[in-house]
Amino acid sequence: MKIVYPLICFLFLSLFAKAQTIYSTDFGPATTGTPPNPFNPTPLVINSNVTTTGWTGGTVFFAGVTGGAYCNNVANGNGTYSITLNVASGYSVNINAVNFQMRRTATGPTNVAVSVAGNTFTVTGAPPNGSFGAISASGTATGLTGAVTISITTSGGTGASQNNRLDDLAISGTSVLPVKLHSFTALRTKSAVELKWNVSSESGISTYEIQRSIDGINFEKLSDVTARNLPNYSFIDNSPITGAIFYRLKINENNNEFSYSETKRVQANNEQFFIKALYPNPTSDMLRVNINNSINEIAIIRIIDISGRKVLITNTSLKDGLTEKIINVSSLNSGVYFIEIVRNGETVSEKFIKN
Repeated sequence: MKIVYPLICFLFLSLFAKAQTIYSTDFGPATTGTPPNPFNPTPLVINSNVTTTGWTGGTVFFAGVTGGAYCNNVANGNGTYSITLNVASGYSVNINAVNFQMRRTATGPTNVAVSVAGNTFTVTGAPPNGSFGAISASGTATGLTGAVTISITTSGGTGASQNNRLDDLAISGTSVLPVKLHSFTALRTKSAVELKWNVSSESGISTYEIQRSIDGINFEKLSDVTARNLPNYSFIDNSPITGAIFYRLKINENNNEFSYSETKRVQANNEQFFIKALYPNPTSDMLRVNINNSINEIAIIRIIDISGRKVLITNTSLKDGLTEKIINVSSLNSGVYFIEIVRNGETVSEKFIKN
């Protein structure tokens, strides 16, 4: 997936993966005889996160459009071809088209029906008698995981020992990025910026590339964090640029696909606004936070758990100089938390432990 207009297209493109051919085959060289069951010809194109256990339903090979054709040489030429695609753990696919070539030798017209994981697709075209014709099926089958069966059923033919020959098939749709990014935060401390993200279903991810920008459009690479099948990751920018900074993640897959997280903005290296002290830490009930600021203004205090969920939000008044706030955290579960102070678009934070 490529980002062409970062500022305008970012939200749209980050939600959708690139359309692609998930599976295609020409069923191999022209030959005769009985195909194995299941029959698993080498695909011309196959998504690296999708494998197949092969085709069932064919009884014989005949000459096809570009090689061999897979046939059900049975009475009336009626039957079902099926292929099962196996989607890798942590991935899902959306299928919207099945295209193929087919010819019939039945004495009557042959009807064709296509289903994808139980979803009926609309078929355009019908197999001519004696020559191959293009047939397409379109529909919607989304969020498919595990074993996904695609079936092509022919019916309506008459006469003994007829066949419908199937060739040059392609299944198209979208391979969905495996990782689920539940949260991504950029938290400013006095002299650094800490990035944290929470994920699940991480299979297929190679690295998280940390990117930084001063305008929210042109990003530079800071570092790579290797995916290690963990629920939580973090990275500290110890040399943030003075002023507004934008951060995002470039999520890289093993198959060279990638996607972006949302963009986070922080105001860094303003020495007049910072958390001077946070105590006791760990704490079991009361947490004291000393906040240094340069003017009198209203700020927001937020407490966030390790998964990125906000568990407490309250307004507070800051004064010119040092302000101490006492927060009752006795109702929180034991664990690691972050306290954020937000004022005028700027955020500072510190970590604490609740016993």
